[in-house]
Amino acid sequence: MAGLLAGARGKYSLLLVGVSRRVGENLFFGNRTKALVQSCTVSIMLLSS
Repeated sequence: MAGLLAGARGKYSLLLVGVSRRVGENLFFGNRTKALVQSCTVSIMLLSS
């Protein structure tokens, strides 16, 4: 994931990430997606299938 964030810095203004929803009452896409959303400095669009 560090490589993804490093590549996005300064080059792109939007990061599009495909995700799958995890089962539960709360909307959750997994720990990796959570970490990405918390640490990314560009806008992120999550595309759920």
